[in-house]
Amino acid sequence: LKEENESIAGLNEENHELKMRLIENDMKSMKSTATLEKVASFEQDKNQELTSKLAEKEKQHKLALDKISLLKKEIQVIPALKQTIEFLNKDLTKAKMDNTSLEDALSREKDYTKALTEKLMKKKSE
Repeated sequence: LKEENESIAGLNEENHELKMRLIENDMKSMKSTATLEKVASFEQDKNQELTSKLAEKEKQHKLALDKISLLKKEIQVIPALKQTIEFLNKDLTKAKMDNTSLEDALSREKDYTKALTEKLMKKKSE
C-alpha cells in the first residue's frame, strides 16, 4: 500500500509537471499566435499600401500612354502643317509681288496725274 501511495504520489507529481508544461506551452502558443496576428496585420497593411501604390502607378502609366497617343496624332499633323505653311508662303510671295506691281502702277498713275495737273495749270495760266 505504501508502494502504491508512493507510486501514486510520483504519478501525481509527474502529472503536475506535465500540466505545468502544458500551461507553459499554451502561453508560448498564445504569444506566438499574438505575434503571428501582429505580423499578419502588418503584412496586410503593407499589402494594402503596395496595392494603392500599384493602382497609382497604373493610373500614371495610363496617362502616359494617353499622352503618347496624343503626341503621335500631333506628329501625324505636322506634315500637313508644313504643306500649309509652304502654300501660305507661296501665296504671300505672290501677294508681295502683286503689291509691288500695284505700287509701281500707282506711282505711274501719280506721275501721270501730276503731269496732267501741271499741263492743266499751264493752260489755265496762259
